[in-house]
Amino acid sequence: MTTPPGPSPLFELTSSGVQARGQERDGGWVVLAGSTARRDVTESFERSAAPGYRSRRQELIEDGTLQLTADGAAYEFTRDATFRSSTEAANVITGRPADGSRSWVTTLPDRSQQTHGEWLAAQRGAQAFPFSRFAADAAQYTEDRVKGNLVLDRRYAPPLLEAMTGDWDALEPTRSPYSGREQLAVKVGLGGGVKTDGGAFARALLFADGSGFEYVPFPAGLTLEAGLPDGAGDGPRTALRDAGTWGALLSALNAPLPAGLGATLTLNRDFGPLALLPLGPGQEQEAAQVLERYRDGLGLSRRLRVGVSLPPALLESPDFPQVLEGALAYLDRLLGVLNDLMQAGGAEPEPEVIAVPGTEGPRPATFTPVPGIPLNQILYGPPGTGKTYRVVDEALAVLDPAFLAAHPGPAGRAARKRRYDELLAGGQISFVTFHQSFGYEDFIEGIKPVMRGGQLFYELQDGVFLEAVRSAGGDLPPAGGGEAPASAEPPVRPDAQVWRMYVDGTAPVSRVRDLALARGELRMGSFGEAPRDLTHRDADELGGRQLLFRDSLRVGDLVLLATGADRIGAVGVVTGEYRFDPHGDPAFATDYAHARAVRWLATGLSASASAVLGRTFSPPTLQRVAGVNAAGVLAALGVAAHPAAPPTPAQRPHVLVIDEINRGNISRIFGELITLLESSKRAGAPEALSATLPLSRRTLSIPPSLYVIGTMNTADRSLTLLDAALRRRFVFRPVWPQPELLPVLDIGGTALDLRKFLYAINGRIERLLGREQVIGHAYLLGLPATLGGVASAVRERILPLLEEYFFDDWSKIREVLADEGKPEEAQFVQRTGSGAEVRYRVNEQAFGHLDAFTGVYAGVSDREFPFDG
Repeated sequence: MTTPPGPSPLFELTSSGVQARGQERDGGWVVLAGSTARRDVTESFERSAAPGYRSRRQELIEDGTLQLTADGAAYEFTRDATFRSSTEAANVITGRPADGSRSWVTTLPDRSQQTHGEWLAAQRGAQAFPFSRFAADAAQYTEDRVKGNLVLDRRYAPPLLEAMTGDWDALEPTRSPYSGREQLAVKVGLGGGVKTDGGAFARALLFADGSGFEYVPFPAGLTLEAGLPDGAGDGPRTALRDAGTWGALLSALNAPLPAGLGATLTLNRDFGPLALLPLGPGQEQEAAQVLERYRDGLGLSRRLRVGVSLPPALLESPDFPQVLEGALAYLDRLLGVLNDLMQAGGAEPEPEVIAVPGTEGPRPATFTPVPGIPLNQILYGPPGTGKTYRVVDEALAVLDPAFLAAHPGPAGRAARKRRYDELLAGGQISFVTFHQSFGYEDFIEGIKPVMRGGQLFYELQDGVFLEAVRSAGGDLPPAGGGEAPASAEPPVRPDAQVWRMYVDGTAPVSRVRDLALARGELRMGSFGEAPRDLTHRDADELGGRQLLFRDSLRVGDLVLLATGADRIGAVGVVTGEYRFDPHGDPAFATDYAHARAVRWLATGLSASASAVLGRTFSPPTLQRVAGVNAAGVLAALGVAAHPAAPPTPAQRPHVLVIDEINRGNISRIFGELITLLESSKRAGAPEALSATLPLSRRTLSIPPSLYVIGTMNTADRSLTLLDAALRRRFVFRPVWPQPELLPVLDIGGTALDLRKFLYAINGRIERLLGREQVIGHAYLLGLPATLGGVASAVRERILPLLEEYFFDDWSKIREVLADEGKPEEAQFVQRTGSGAEVRYRVNEQAFGHLDAFTGVYAGVSDREFPFDG
C-alpha cells in the first residue's frame, strides 16, 4: 500500500499484559524503545504465522534488541526497532497472528480512537476504485476484446497495482495483462501462475459484469485468488499428511476476513462437479472434509483454488483501501502456506533400493549424497530453452539448497546467480565446454609444453575432471607426484582458553565467513581503516581487539565462531600464529586481511550459546569466554577434540558442469571414466571400482561427492549421438520452451502476445519435424520491447534457424509462420509463380507490419493456449 511521507502519530498496542508504542517513519513501522513484547508465543504463531515474522522475532532476541525484563515476565525493546509494517510488528510483539491495521490505536484530540488502518484510509483520501467508469469503458470494446483488454489494462491496472503494493511476505504484485479475445478483464499477477509448475499462484481479476469464467464463474467486481496450479503430482498431498502442515493450511483457509467478505474453496473437476465451498470461522469441519478428499485423491489433479470477491459497491466505497488491505493480508498468509506446501511436497521419501544380487549392504559413507539429486545428469532440449540458465539452480540444489529455497522464482534469480558465482570462485564448481578438438589430455590428464626460465619443458598436468575429483575430496595426489605429509596439527591445549569471534558479523549469508571456514582460518577486519600488517607494530598503536587477535589468542586455544547473539556456527582449535594476508583471495583485498590458522572441529552448527555456555554473546568482534573450559564446551557441543580422521582430504560436494556435452567425441574424452562414473561404482559403494591412469599410473576412484551436470542441444543434427555406454549412466532431464515467460507488448494500442506467437510456431514445428527442433523462449528475451526489437529477433535469429531446420524448404517455413492465411503484404515469406517456376522471397516490409506477427496466432483459439489470458 502507498505509505504517506513523514512520521505518523504515535499508536499504542495493548495485549496480554504487554504494551508497545509505534509510528510510521520513512516508509517503515518503528516500535519505540521501552515497549514490551510477550515472552512466549502461541501455538498458532508457531504453526501458521508468516515465516518472516517468526525469523524477525528471533533476530531481535539474538541481537539484543529484545531482552527479558527483570522479572522475566516479558521482553523489553532496548532500542527503537524498524519493521516492514504494523502487522509484522503486531505479530512479533503479541506472539500470535495479528492484524496491525486493527491492533495499533491512536487517540485523537476529541478523545475518540482511530486504528492504524483507519488512519491510513484517511491519509489516502479514502480513495475508492472507479468501477462505474471501468464498466462503461469495457462496454465499448465488446466487439474487439483483444484491443479492449490492452486499453483497459493500460488505464486500470496501474491504480490496482498501486493499491495492492505493500510489504507482503509472499505476494508479489506485478503487471500481467489479460490478452484473451473471449472476455474482457484486467489482471494483476500476485505470484506464480495458474498453469505453471514451480509453486503456488495468486492473482487478481477485475470483471465489469458477471459473464467472466475461468474454471469457475467470476462475479462483477474484483476477485482475488490463490491456489495450487494445474498439473500432476502428489507432493502437496503427501505434505498434508503431516499434522502441522494440515493444521497450518486449515487455519489459513478459515482465517477471518474484513466484514462483508467471504472466501470460497474449489477443487478440480477430477473431484466431481465444481462447487464453491464457503470458508471462514465456523467452517473448519466442512473445509477439513474437502481437504481430506483432496489429500486422498492420489493421481488426481493438483489444482486447488481459493477466491475472495469484492463487489462493485465495495470497490466504490470509501472503505475500499482498508477492506482491500485486509483481503490481501488474508491472501498473503494463505499464499505463504501454499508455497511451503509445494516446497515440502517436492521431496518425496527415499524409496527402498532394489539390491543387486550377491552384494552386501552399503558401506559406511564418508559423504551423504543430496537426496533426490542424481550424481550424473544431462539437461537436454532445443536451442534457447535455458539449459545453461537452469544449471545455476541445479548446482545450488547440490551445494546450497537452503539458499535456493530462500530465493525462489524470477525475483530471486539475481541472488541465486550471485551465490553460484561465489561458489564458482570458491572452487566448488568447475565449468567446461566440449568441442570437436577437446580430448582426453584436456579432460583427464596429458603431457603439456610449458615455458620456464626461457626454456621449453614438458610436464604431466591434470585435466579439469581430475581437478574436480580432487576438489570433491577424492583421494588423488597431483600429477607431479605425491604430496608431502602434513605435519601433525597442534591439539587442544590442556590449559586452553575459550574464545568467541564474529566473522562478518551476523550476516545470514557471508562469502568471507564461508571462505574462512573452507580455508581453515579465522579472519578479522580492519574496522573501517585501510588494512595494515600488525606483526611489528607496538602495542600502543593497536586497538584492543587487534591485540587480542595478534597476541592473546594462543595456538591450541578453542575458538567458537558466532553467527548470532545466541548462535554458535562452528568450533575449532587455533593452529597458527598471526599473519597478514590481504592477497589470499580477492574477498580479503580491502578488508579481513588479518588471519589465524584454525583446524575446524565442526562446522555447520546452529547451537544455542545460552544452552552451551549459560549466556548469550555480546557485540564485540573478539572476546574471551570466561568461566568455561574447553573440554566442557566440546562435550556440550558433542564434538571430539580429536575427531576420527576423515578421508584425506575430506569429501565435500563439488559440481562439474559440462556445457554442450554432445559436441565432443565422448569415448575419446572420457576414456576409462565411462565405467567409474556410474553411481554404483563410486568410491564407498558396494560395487566400487578404481582404475589406473595410463600416463601417471595413479589409482583413480571417483568420490560420491562429485556431481556431473551436462547440457545437450537436441536440435544439432551434425553431432554424433551420445555414446550408449555413457547414456545409461546419466539421468536425462528435458528442458522445453516456456512461452508463458514472454510478455504481451503494447504496440500502438494493439497487443502483440509473444507467448502465443512462440507457442503457435512451435506447435507447427513439432507437427512437421518433431519436438526436438522447437524454438526456445530465450530467442525472444533480452530485446527491445518494440515491434522493431521483435522483428530483429525473427529476422536475424528465428528465420535462419528455420532455414536450417527445413533445409531451405520455404513452403514449410511459410506454413510455420502461417503466411498462407495472411494478406500478401503481411507474409514473411512470399511465393510467386506456379509449378516448377515457384519462387520464394523474404518480404522485408512484413517485418514492419504488426499484422504479420499477430497473424501467426490469429487462427488459434484462446482455449488452445496453456497459459492465462
